[in-house]
This record gives sequence, C-alpha cells and structure tokens, in this order.
Amino acid sequence: MKQNSNGLIGSEEDIKNLAEKKGARLLVYSDSHGSVAIAEQIIKKFGKTCDALIFCGDGISDLAQILYKAKEDKKLSNSIPPVIAFVQGNGDCANYPLSEKTSLKVPRFQNLLVNHKKFLIVHGHLQGVEWGMEKLGMETKFTESQVVFYGHTHIAKEEIIDGEGTDG
Repeated sequence: MKQNSNGLIGSEEDIKNLAEKKGARLLVYSDSHGSVAIAEQIIKKFGKTCDALIFCGDGISDLAQILYKAKEDKKLSNSIPPVIAFVQGNGDCANYPLSEKTSLKVPRFQNLLVNHKKFLIVHGHLQGVEWGMEKLGMETKFTESQVVFYGHTHIAKEEIIDGEGTDG
C-alpha cells in the first residue's frame, strides 16, 4: 500500500471505486492511544468486509505499527480495507516513520469521496468538539461536505446538523 499525494492510502483505482460505489461499508475508529492489539483485533474482525478504514486520530503510531506488521502477517494484511483515510490527533505527530526510507505523512484533516458524497475527517480538537459543534459545522459547510467523522471526545454518537444526515 502506498500513500497518495492526497494523503489517502490505496490505489487510485480503489479510491475511485469508493467514490462511485453505492452502499460502501466503512470501518471507523479513533483514539486508540497505544492500544495496538485492540485496534488490530478490530481490523481483523471487521476489515475484510469493509471498503475503507477511517482513523480519526490519536494513535497514528498504532495504525502505522499495524500497517508495518501487515507486511509479514498475511491474515492481518488481508483484513485491511483497500482504502485508508486518517488524520492527526492532538497526541500524534505529523510524520511517522514506517521504515528507514518511508514515512507516513499525517494530515490534520482529510477529504474522502464515498458514493459521490464528500466526507470530512478531522480529529476534532482544533474544532473544539468537546465544547460544541459550531466550528465543526462551519468547516463542514465550508468544505461542502455531507458527512463528517471526528474523534477526540471518546464518545460515540451520530449528530445531524441542519436537518441533514444519514439514516441509522
């Protein structure tokens, strides 16, 4: 797997297919904070059936370790979805080495197209999500995104802003 200039990991074909695919299945997690084994279990259990993995920050080293381990572990490698989008959390660095020659460049935000819908992915600390959704809502409108994923709060929830959202 290689990181593209847009920050996504995956082939251009897989990224294009995800943008046009109807009914895509996404594996989303955040804030693993060093729990590599748990993140790996989640990916092994659910990743095979997913079209993309979205990581919302704070544990980029965990994701990098999993990607590095997947080079040797065929079961893990086969469980990783073909497209990976990830962002830098307040506890993450902007670059994470994968080998002596390559490093993972970790963006502060990421855009991803899924089923012709624009997704905004952030960690949430820069948007102050622990105090409210106003700034995140403004960024969502500014980027013309229909869906936003964020972490930081350690609370799983779905929130519909301005009456727009997804079912269930």
